[in-house]
Amino acid sequence: MQHGMLQCSNGIKWSFQLTSDDEQAIRRTGKYLGKKGLDDLVEAIRDNFKLPCPEGSPPETFRERFEQAFVSIGGFTSVCDVAALEKGGRCTVVDFGGPVIQAYMECGKLYVDVSLFNGVDKSPVKITGRDFKNNLPPNWDRNFNANALEVVNEKGLPVFQLINRTPNHIHLNGLFVAPAGMIFGNGDVMVHNPKLPVTVSYKRVFRYPSRQYQGELEKEEAGGKSKQTMINSPGSAQVIGDNNTVNLGTQPRRITVAEAEKILPVLRAHPPQTITVYRISSDTDSDFYGRQIAALLREGGWEVELNGFQILSPMIYGVECRIKDPVKAAIICPLLQEAFGAAGIKITLEGPIDIDPTILVVGKKP
Repeated sequence: MQHGMLQCSNGIKWSFQLTSDDEQAIRRTGKYLGKKGLDDLVEAIRDNFKLPCPEGSPPETFRERFEQAFVSIGGFTSVCDVAALEKGGRCTVVDFGGPVIQAYMECGKLYVDVSLFNGVDKSPVKITGRDFKNNLPPNWDRNFNANALEVVNEKGLPVFQLINRTPNHIHLNGLFVAPAGMIFGNGDVMVHNPKLPVTVSYKRVFRYPSRQYQGELEKEEAGGKSKQTMINSPGSAQVIGDNNTVNLGTQPRRITVAEAEKILPVLRAHPPQTITVYRISSDTDSDFYGRQIAALLREGGWEVELNGFQILSPMIYGVECRIKDPVKAAIICPLLQEAFGAAGIKITLEGPIDIDPTILVVGKKP
């Protein structure tokens, strides 16, 4: 067995590939671990094998360098530090009872690990970087090119899409398994624990079967619209009409990419500030909206600490700027109101809370 790097706590991957002879040697030597321990060890080595970066590639005439990477699920966008990823670190994109999707880099390329919902009482389909950990269910198919990966079910309907919008921005659509339930990315909407069955509003990217149309993009239907049925659930659901819209009930608050593009220029046009963002950790909507706001402020250059309340009494609704120092309040609160107001997001100015002198409180949805 060719030995290599055996560090895993910091996310660095193994530098050797496991052969059948290697596995037998490990199982003989490590009998004291027991069957489950050995199975877990072998699986970890297989999952974490890192392909060597290609050598001898032609020199690049131009190379973009990024400080941040972005992964979007529906309208939610997470920001990751590229320097940490390049050192072998991982970035948790969404946490819902535990990490749901993690981003990392290999050979300068951004990847994600996801687990796709495969029906009630069925094991999820796991995609690790460029690999399918489990075989796709019968009659499912996948197609891809350099900029996108898509998985369709037995009806040819998309259950997962990964689109590289830019070299440092991945957009995901699909129904993802989480420790606390499921996350549904649907175009510019992200829903936690959606009611099944769900219906997608995004269109298929590739033509199928993939063996006949490898990497070939789907042809646009007349009028540029397609009717979608879906997805991955007991029974089926249909979109009524041809506009690909779906009513999923009351949607959680989210900052869309378009809104972020209006907020960031305002933040960056002023000196960066320091603030603590408090959200209600026990409230899914407040928790994720607070995380989005904190990530966006960091992207705008601010120094941000993220904290949370388990219980808040009296209850706060909406987003409130609460700063004790009147000088800081006169600078920070109007700036936040101007920046988020550019995207139609209201921030009110309220009195300070003793727990922290400079905070932005993300309360319950009004």
